Amino acid sequence: MLAQVGSASVAGVESRALSVEVSISVGRPSFVVVGLPRGAVREGRERVTAALSHVGHRFPSRRITVNLAPADVPKEGSAFDFPIAVAVLVGMGVVPQERVDGAGLVGELRLDGRLRPIRGGLPNAAGCQARGVTKLLLPKANAREAGAVRGVKILGTETLGEVLEHLSRGNTIGPTRLDASALLDRTPTHQPDLSDVRGQQFAKRALEIAAARGHNLLLIGPPGSGKTMMARRLPGILPPLTVAESIDITKIHSVAGLVGGGAIPRPGEVSLAHNGVLFLGELPEYRRSVLEALRQPM
Repeated sequence: MLAQVGSASVAGVESRALSVEVSISVGRPSFVVVGLPRGAVREGRERVTAALSHVGHRFPSRRITVNLAPADVPKEGSAFDFPIAVAVLVGMGVVPQERVDGAGLVGELRLDGRLRPIRGGLPNAAGCQARGVTKLLLPKANAREAGAVRGVKILGTETLGEVLEHLSRGNTIGPTRLDASALLDRTPTHQPDLSDVRGQQFAKRALEIAAARGHNLLLIGPPGSGKTMMARRLPGILPPLTVAESIDITKIHSVAGLVGGGAIPRPGEVSLAHNGVLFLGELPEYRRSVLEALRQPM
């Protein structure tokens, strides 16, 4: 029997659509995942098997082939566990195919069937919105950030059993919504600004020009002259974030690591300063390799 479930993965800070296809056929019992799976994706076979057994569904003694399409794009991460498990249940006839048509699923499974949070909840929701997908099922821990995206019904769940009941019996999981504008209005925005500084007229003027036009700024002087104090006040004279800017920033924080980069790029510390200020203290002390890496983004 064939089954298909929509999913997605994050490349950088953007989401790309993927499809999980499952074929259950007569043959020697096996469970094979194809479509350039890497690392955690291949290991997901064991998590899916254990999770399904904990919600009362054992794997059929048949040949199970899972294809992650498009097959020529490398797949990384553990967010495919959830859509693979649901696709297998569809192939077994436990969940009707029409209940998952037009929906996206992402999430990592624990061995007991609970869902762990993943990287990129907000980018995946934004990608669903751009592609016209109207429903996204993902771990409950990611539902609040994803709820900032309008036009997509965000369904956060804690266990595979809850999802199985939702897909089999009806709409038992309520949508999660987040009013980003109201949240920004309630967020304290007070930061140190130039009203705390006496004198330093030239430095103040330089900070104002840098803030107005997005220029880089190099502060040079002897210890105790106020370089760090002035730099820390630069964020305080920037205008408040718009909703669109705040969503862009949250997308970066949703997928960021410490360093960034990699074969499949991931944002790091420099990207976390997007729409804000990147403060580099004692810049001449940095290693040459770090300075060379900073040349292009700066």
